[in-house]
Amino acid sequence: VLDRSARRCWVKGGPGASPVEVDLKPLSFELLSLLVERRGRAVALEALLFELWDAYYQVEVVKYHMSVLRRALRAAGVEPPITTVRRWGYRYDGE
Repeated sequence: VLDRSARRCWVKGGPGASPVEVDLKPLSFELLSLLVERRGRAVALEALLFELWDAYYQVEVVKYHMSVLRRALRAAGVEPPITTVRRWGYRYDGE
């Protein structure tokens, strides 16, 4: 669950589990927000890059922040519902 106004995120580890708040860095929160908004659709690395940063960076910056986001979700006890779309970008497959 994302609360964009409070910039907070909660995940549920499994059936019957209570939601756990995930401590996300600002860019990780923005990255997750963009993917959730486009749920089920593949988002190109370049699209994420230009939406999150107004300047030109290498796509490795997006890949790095994706790894930070995935680590934070795993630390909260949930497998990230984010699929890598080979040679394209990422897709959020969660609820």
